[in-house]
Amino acid sequence: MLLQCFVVAKHRWTRRAYIMADKRIRIHSPGKQTGKYILYWMQQAQRIEYNHALSYAISKAKRCGLPLVVLFVVSDDVPDANSRHYYFMLQGLWEVATALHKQGISFYFACGEVVEVVAAVAEDALEVVADHGYLRFQRQWRTELATKLSEQSTAYTEIETEAIVPVTQVSDKEEYSAATIRRKIVRLLPGVDLEPDTEVYKPVSIPNIRVNYPVYNVENTGFPSLWKWVNQHLKLDDSVAPVLAMQGGATAAKGKMHDFTMHKLALYQHQRNNPALDIQSGLSPYLHFGQISAMEIVQHILRNEGVSLGDLSLMLSNKRSVSPRYAGIASFAEELIIRRELSFNFCHYNPYYDTFSCLPAWAKATMLDHLPDIREEHYSLDRLEQCDTSDVYWNAAQMEMMQTGKMHNYMRMYWGKRLLAWCDSPEDAYQILLYLNNRYEQDGRDPNAYAGIAWCFGKHDRPWMNRKIYGMVRYMNAAGLERKYDMDAYLQKVTPDKR
Repeated sequence: MLLQCFVVAKHRWTRRAYIMADKRIRIHSPGKQTGKYILYWMQQAQRIEYNHALSYAISKAKRCGLPLVVLFVVSDDVPDANSRHYYFMLQGLWEVATALHKQGISFYFACGEVVEVVAAVAEDALEVVADHGYLRFQRQWRTELATKLSEQSTAYTEIETEAIVPVTQVSDKEEYSAATIRRKIVRLLPGVDLEPDTEVYKPVSIPNIRVNYPVYNVENTGFPSLWKWVNQHLKLDDSVAPVLAMQGGATAAKGKMHDFTMHKLALYQHQRNNPALDIQSGLSPYLHFGQISAMEIVQHILRNEGVSLGDLSLMLSNKRSVSPRYAGIASFAEELIIRRELSFNFCHYNPYYDTFSCLPAWAKATMLDHLPDIREEHYSLDRLEQCDTSDVYWNAAQMEMMQTGKMHNYMRMYWGKRLLAWCDSPEDAYQILLYLNNRYEQDGRDPNAYAGIAWCFGKHDRPWMNRKIYGMVRYMNAAGLERKYDMDAYLQKVTPDKR
């Protein structure tokens, strides 16, 4: 009855929130007793607010009476990253660096091999604090750094900043589907503390770091100067241009958040999948680069709507029973919390998350059983990148991604599934999709992106009716798009000069 009428519950959680900060903390090694500063190596959480790692580092610096140094290492050994990604990321980091500088916190950019640079800067540090990453290369960096810092007798602490509920707190194994992880998250969700840490840093001194790597200080400079400096020291892949219309940073992210909650959230449940409309939040690039926290977004929505985490947990448990007033909240929370944290679980527990091998046995078997089936078309990678296929909707989706850095999410599913019909093997289709997605999407190379590609091939899904080429993997076609949505309007939106 509560959910059907949805009179917001007025209960208050009288016990202390049971997902405490220490659930996010992993102490890799203790260290020496002296140091000149606390070092926060910022990598995944590229923001100031709702950043548990930064808050921990500030608190540590205050307790020890030491200055805080924040370091970001710009490196060209990040898999699949190009100028599009670096430009957007650095816009956000510039905003962070200048804001921290005004607070008396030193922020340095450095160029070089990530682990070597951090270890070098850490030689004078009492402790190194790092945020947590879920992808293979991020975890490898942190593992290698832990070894080096242990050899240097420097304390090293890693803080999980991106998940609303810490990954290992939710589950100790890879989850099969959204349904299985949802049950676990909704039990824990009411105990999450969404309040941001309000610690204020009082600068002790502003230290200089001395290392044999190129170092950039933001004082008295502008973003063009930083961009020029990065291009001087790194060999960036400039074959994919930045999307100048998409401004990076926390300010832009908050603008997107406010616009979405004011004008689109109420329509989200029923209109989010319509590719002709713009009802999606547009926040995924900002979440990918850690320029805004999912916790801040949830907190903003709950405050605006006057509901609690306990209420939200009930909505997620019984989405079909939620009243129309709150349907948009439940639908968006399903994507922002359940699906996103399912992708964290996927990348954390499945070492093959970026290969065909990550798929469930039934999906691999059914597609391989249909290898002898004649494919509908054959296209080279060059033709795919030129948006030159017989499918006008696929072409439009590919063009949308290439030009804007963001493909509509419903078209992303269609785009992925259609490629199966054009490749000699599902393995080939899988690798081509990863290449295109990681190359052009602003939020590519993200746990959500890897889970999304895998979903096109049956991951986190169930068997469907057996058919040619696809086997029992869920099928999508152009007729289905046309039956549901005004696809001419989508084409007009994406390719107006071709109509």
